[in-house]
Amino acid sequence: MIKGNCPHCQQGKVFTHRQFYHPTRFSDMHEKCAHCGGSFLPEPGFYVGAMYVSYALAIPVAFLLAMGLYYGAGVSDVSAMVAMIVGIVLFTPINFRLSRLIWLYLFGTAKKYQEKPTINMSKDQSYSSSHQAN
Repeated sequence: MIKGNCPHCQQGKVFTHRQFYHPTRFSDMHEKCAHCGGSFLPEPGFYVGAMYVSYALAIPVAFLLAMGLYYGAGVSDVSAMVAMIVGIVLFTPINFRLSRLIWLYLFGTAKKYQEKPTINMSKDQSYSSSHQAN
């Protein structure tokens, strides 16, 4: 998962840019896997839930950074707060990718080959004739 590979086949890349930390192109994703064809965008709004994962990743990092500086290094609370904000901003590209990958691995794997079933009915058959009341 850390490599950013497809959750279906573990071969294709999820993100278009290989560098895990890229300040401007960290959010560019492929629509589907080049290797197996699995969708990385299963439905509109799929990644809204990844915000919760992002929050769960960012808060411990910010808390540990601020508390480490405040209690460990003895800096003022304003300096610790500024360092916490800077840390969150610098961690954003990594956090974004990790949260989307975690969300995709947790909930996107069931949508790989979701095709609508086709019903082959001859002209003689119809739904009403095959389900008549006896």
